[in-house]
Formats: sequence, structure tokens, C-alpha cells
Amino acid sequence: MEGSNLRALDDDLAAAFPDSASVNTALRAALAMRDAMVPRRATRKRNSRAA
Repeated sequence: MEGSNLRALDDDLAAAFPDSASVNTALRAALAMRDAMVPRRATRKRNSRAA
């Protein structure tokens, strides 16, 4: 597998995710949920105050 990064799964997770594709799909879904739930910070302009 070109450019692969191997990670060990606990036995219960390996049973639920039998191949790389299922692991990747689940992780991408988790990241999408995280991104949807975390509010984005609004970019504020700093006020230029004259001293």
C-alpha cells in the first residue's frame, strides 16, 4: 500500500471495521460531524485606537 500509515485497532474495533475503507469512512464521518458541531470563530477586525 503506497503511502500507508499503519495503526493498531483494539479487537472490538477491528471486528466492527474489518478493512481500511470502513475505518476511513467512519473517521471521515466523525470529522465531518465535528466540523459541523464546532462553531467557527468570527474574524474580528481590531479597532485602531489613537492614544
